[in-house]
Amino acid sequence: MSIRSTLSRLAGTTILALSLGFAACKGKDPVNPDPHPDIRSVLVEVAGGGIVTFDRNHIVSGDLTIGDNAMVTVTFRDNEGNPDGVAINPGKFELRVNYPGGNPANLTFTPSPTNPFAGTFTRTSASSTPTIVQFELYHLSAKPHDDGRWNVMVNLQ
Repeated sequence: MSIRSTLSRLAGTTILALSLGFAACKGKDPVNPDPHPDIRSVLVEVAGGGIVTFDRNHIVSGDLTIGDNAMVTVTFRDNEGNPDGVAINPGKFELRVNYPGGNPANLTFTPSPTNPFAGTFTRTSASSTPTIVQFELYHLSAKPHDDGRWNVMVNLQ
Protein backbone atom coordinates (compact mmCIF):
# COMPACT_ATOMS: atom_id res chain seq x y z
CA MET A 1 0.00 0.00 0.00
CA SER A 2 1.44 3.35 -0.96
CA ILE A 3 1.73 6.40 1.28
CA ARG A 4 -0.59 8.27 -1.10
CA SER A 5 -3.28 5.57 -0.70
CA THR A 6 -2.89 5.58 3.10
CA LEU A 7 -3.14 9.37 3.24
CA SER A 8 -6.19 9.30 0.98
CA ARG A 9 -7.96 6.77 3.25
CA LEU A 10 -6.95 8.72 6.35
CA ALA A 11 -8.35 11.93 4.83
CA GLY A 12 -11.59 10.14 3.91
CA THR A 13 -11.96 8.75 7.43
CA THR A 14 -11.29 12.18 8.93
CA ILE A 15 -13.90 13.82 6.69
CA LEU A 16 -16.46 11.14 7.59
CA ALA A 17 -15.76 11.57 11.31
CA LEU A 18 -16.09 15.35 11.05
CA SER A 19 -19.35 15.12 9.11
CA LEU A 20 -20.80 12.73 11.69
CA GLY A 21 -19.70 15.09 14.45
CA PHE A 22 -21.38 18.05 12.73
CA ALA A 23 -24.54 16.01 12.17
CA ALA A 24 -24.64 15.18 15.88
CA CYS A 25 -24.47 18.91 16.67
CA LYS A 26 -27.38 19.80 14.38
CA GLY A 27 -29.38 22.64 15.85
CA LYS A 28 -26.43 24.08 17.78
CA ASP A 29 -25.42 27.50 16.63
CA PRO A 30 -21.86 28.49 17.63
CA VAL A 31 -22.82 32.19 17.49
CA ASN A 32 -26.06 31.71 19.45
CA PRO A 33 -25.60 28.59 21.60
CA ASP A 34 -29.10 28.70 23.17
CA PRO A 35 -30.89 25.46 22.36
CA HIS A 36 -34.16 25.61 20.47
CA PRO A 37 -37.22 23.64 21.51
CA ASP A 38 -38.66 20.85 19.38
CA ILE A 39 -42.35 21.71 19.69
CA ARG A 40 -44.57 18.86 18.53
CA SER A 41 -47.89 20.25 19.74
CA VAL A 42 -49.33 23.22 21.58
CA LEU A 43 -52.15 23.16 24.10
CA VAL A 44 -54.15 26.36 24.70
CA GLU A 45 -56.54 26.33 27.64
CA VAL A 46 -59.03 29.11 28.38
CA ALA A 47 -60.69 29.01 31.79
CA GLY A 48 -64.38 28.63 30.93
CA GLY A 49 -63.73 28.92 27.19
CA GLY A 50 -62.44 25.57 26.10
CA ILE A 51 -59.25 23.92 24.93
CA VAL A 52 -57.60 23.71 21.54
CA THR A 53 -54.50 21.88 20.41
CA PHE A 54 -52.17 22.49 17.51
CA ASP A 55 -50.30 19.64 15.89
CA ARG A 56 -46.73 19.76 14.58
CA ASN A 57 -47.99 21.35 11.34
CA HIS A 58 -49.74 24.14 13.30
CA ILE A 59 -53.20 22.76 12.46
CA VAL A 60 -55.63 23.78 15.19
CA SER A 61 -58.34 21.48 16.57
CA GLY A 62 -61.08 24.14 16.67
CA ASP A 63 -62.00 27.62 17.88
CA LEU A 64 -61.73 29.22 21.32
CA THR A 65 -64.17 31.38 23.23
CA ILE A 66 -62.70 34.25 25.20
CA GLY A 67 -64.68 36.43 27.56
CA ASP A 68 -63.59 39.51 29.45
CA ASN A 69 -60.97 38.63 32.09
CA ALA A 70 -60.45 35.16 30.57
CA MET A 71 -57.37 33.38 31.91
CA VAL A 72 -55.34 31.57 29.22
CA THR A 73 -52.53 29.04 29.66
CA VAL A 74 -50.36 27.81 26.79
CA THR A 75 -48.25 24.65 26.97
CA PHE A 76 -45.58 23.98 24.34
CA ARG A 77 -45.26 20.19 24.24
CA ASP A 78 -42.67 17.66 23.17
CA ASN A 79 -43.16 14.42 21.24
CA GLU A 80 -44.62 12.67 24.29
CA GLY A 81 -47.14 15.44 25.08
CA ASN A 82 -45.14 16.78 28.03
CA PRO A 83 -44.05 20.40 28.39
CA ASP A 84 -40.98 20.86 26.18
CA GLY A 85 -37.92 20.90 28.47
CA VAL A 86 -36.27 23.75 26.55
CA ALA A 87 -39.35 25.94 26.01
CA ILE A 88 -40.37 25.99 29.69
CA ASN A 89 -37.32 28.07 30.65
CA PRO A 90 -38.79 31.49 31.58
CA GLY A 91 -35.37 33.13 31.41
CA LYS A 92 -35.02 32.13 27.76
CA PHE A 93 -38.60 32.06 26.43
CA GLU A 94 -41.88 33.91 26.86
CA LEU A 95 -45.38 33.85 25.45
CA ARG A 96 -46.40 36.73 23.23
CA VAL A 97 -49.87 37.38 21.83
CA ASN A 98 -50.48 39.04 18.46
CA TYR A 99 -53.55 39.89 16.36
CA PRO A 100 -52.55 39.28 12.70
CA GLY A 101 -56.01 40.13 11.31
CA GLY A 102 -56.56 43.20 13.49
CA ASN A 103 -58.10 43.51 16.92
CA PRO A 104 -61.73 44.73 16.59
CA ALA A 105 -62.59 43.89 20.21
CA ASN A 106 -59.49 45.67 21.50
CA LEU A 107 -58.34 42.57 23.35
CA THR A 108 -55.47 43.16 25.72
CA PHE A 109 -53.29 40.31 26.91
CA THR A 110 -51.67 40.79 30.32
CA PRO A 111 -49.00 38.19 31.14
CA SER A 112 -49.30 36.35 34.43
CA PRO A 113 -46.81 37.51 37.07
CA THR A 114 -46.19 33.89 38.10
CA ASN A 115 -46.36 31.95 34.79
CA PRO A 116 -44.66 33.34 31.66
CA PHE A 117 -46.85 31.11 29.50
CA ALA A 118 -50.20 32.31 30.83
CA GLY A 119 -52.12 35.52 31.16
CA THR A 120 -55.47 37.27 31.10
CA PHE A 121 -57.41 38.73 28.20
CA THR A 122 -59.49 41.86 28.80
CA ARG A 123 -61.73 43.68 26.34
CA THR A 124 -62.25 47.39 25.86
CA SER A 125 -64.89 47.08 23.12
CA ALA A 126 -68.29 45.43 22.89
CA SER A 127 -67.48 44.02 19.44
CA SER A 128 -68.31 40.36 19.08
CA THR A 129 -66.52 39.99 15.74
CA PRO A 130 -64.51 36.75 15.74
CA THR A 131 -60.79 37.53 15.89
CA ILE A 132 -57.63 35.62 15.03
CA VAL A 133 -55.31 35.43 18.02
CA GLN A 134 -51.72 34.35 17.51
CA PHE A 135 -49.76 32.69 20.31
CA GLU A 136 -46.02 33.10 19.81
CA LEU A 137 -43.14 31.35 21.57
CA TYR A 138 -40.56 34.12 21.74
CA HIS A 139 -36.89 33.24 22.27
CA LEU A 140 -35.08 35.77 24.46
CA SER A 141 -31.61 35.11 23.09
CA ALA A 142 -28.74 37.34 21.99
CA LYS A 143 -30.69 37.63 18.72
CA PRO A 144 -34.34 37.54 19.90
CA HIS A 145 -36.77 35.79 17.55
CA ASP A 146 -39.89 33.65 17.52
CA ASP A 147 -39.61 29.87 17.67
CA GLY A 148 -43.14 29.39 16.40
CA ARG A 149 -46.50 31.09 15.95
CA TRP A 150 -49.91 29.46 16.21
CA ASN A 151 -53.14 31.15 15.05
CA VAL A 152 -56.60 30.35 16.38
CA MET A 153 -60.02 31.84 15.63
CA VAL A 154 -61.47 33.32 18.82
CA ASN A 155 -65.14 33.90 19.44
CA LEU A 156 -65.75 36.72 21.90
CA GLN A 157 -68.24 36.64 24.75
